[in-house]
Amino acid sequence: MNAVRPTLRCFAGSLLAALALCACANSQEYRFQYLGVEQGLTNLAVKNLYQDRQGFLWVSTEEGVFRYDGQRFQSFGEEEGLPESSGIAFAEAPDGALLVGGEIGLYRLNKNRFERFPVIGRRSVTWLGGLRSDGKGHVYIGTNDGLWELTEFLPSGQFSVRPIPSPASVTGPTIRGIQVEDGVVWYGCGDQLCQLSNGQVHVFDAQSGLPPTRWTAIGRDMDGNLWVRGRAIGLATLAKGASSFKMQNAPLPPAGVGGVPAVDFDGSILFPTADGLIIRRKTDWWKIGRQEGLQGVVYAAMLDREGSVWLGMAGKGLVRWSGYKTWESYTANSGLGSDLVYQVLPQPDGTIWAGTEAGLMRGTRHGDRYSWQKQSSIGTVPVHSVQASPDGTLWLGTELRGVAHFNPARGSIQWFSRAQGLDASSPFAVMIDHQRRIWAGAENGLYVSATSFGRFR
Repeated sequence: MNAVRPTLRCFAGSLLAALALCACANSQEYRFQYLGVEQGLTNLAVKNLYQDRQGFLWVSTEEGVFRYDGQRFQSFGEEEGLPESSGIAFAEAPDGALLVGGEIGLYRLNKNRFERFPVIGRRSVTWLGGLRSDGKGHVYIGTNDGLWELTEFLPSGQFSVRPIPSPASVTGPTIRGIQVEDGVVWYGCGDQLCQLSNGQVHVFDAQSGLPPTRWTAIGRDMDGNLWVRGRAIGLATLAKGASSFKMQNAPLPPAGVGGVPAVDFDGSILFPTADGLIIRRKTDWWKIGRQEGLQGVVYAAMLDREGSVWLGMAGKGLVRWSGYKTWESYTANSGLGSDLVYQVLPQPDGTIWAGTEAGLMRGTRHGDRYSWQKQSSIGTVPVHSVQASPDGTLWLGTELRGVAHFNPARGSIQWFSRAQGLDASSPFAVMIDHQRRIWAGAENGLYVSATSFGRFR
């Protein structure tokens, strides 16, 4: 079976090769792989994402459902038993089969064909977070007529479904944004937020700090705080151990697109928005948009089992964020003189020296990114090799200028070329051995110099 995982490994290899040729200046960039018509995704408005137990990626678009195997998309429509729908929710049935739900009702995948699953009758399923499995044989279904719990009778294989009664104070029957947590179920109920625990439903409303609205997105961060997103209102949090919510001043558009968030392996929450992807980390907000290379409106976000982030876009198809929280990419578009980087030398103090086609760059860490400064005394000479001496100075192998001895503290530089016995213009490789001798590999041979003599032979 050719599922998503093999392609993910291959793509990571190509990313490593690409990063060997990258660097940047004032902000980092990220590697986004756009998948669309060329891979068989004929509708590019991706509204929901799901990874099944085999590793396949399921995509809900405005005109149907597709399955991605790591190379191609396969459409699932009328011929495969699934009516066309503008939005679909996904979950795993108690027996492990794939469930899909929307205004078309509830369907179950049997081998390679969908069959109508009549356990909730003709009710429609909310595509925005309307299906959620607890992984222990229970599936919660949000419909236009309340919340339902689906279970399986073993070993008979028969399914049972029961409605979850709504308290009289709930303003409407529609259920959305289901979140399941170790025996507790959170969900948007009418214009309030509901919590199902030990068979009892508790309603959070204005008295609990939540203004009336459609609460559609629910997630919990690394500190145990519950985050909920309301239509046209923004974000509210229930701090761990607290009994009431507090509205948050978050950089999210209060209205417009707002899909179900994803939670990564570190507990950061990823919010899809019309302005890109907004990530809530432990102490700050991280916006990923056009400046970082992500173009378009984000409808949906998902983290796969290997830690890669997948994004459903409005009109841009499916996007894979390669190297999420693993690789940082820096390029000339962010202010670096060149995309071509020959050698990188990290320092104990956290700074980085980078030899590039446009000179020597010094990188300094600021928060989650590096800023880069060109060393003016070297100019735009291509620097192919960077080596550090015990005294803190640098030896550089350059193109067409010979070997350079650079003192970062003073900004001074000394050049070594034919006058110092280095009968080569482009010593691309420089190394310092345990005797502190300088070795230079050039286009016409190998040279060596004792640092105290200042001459090469």
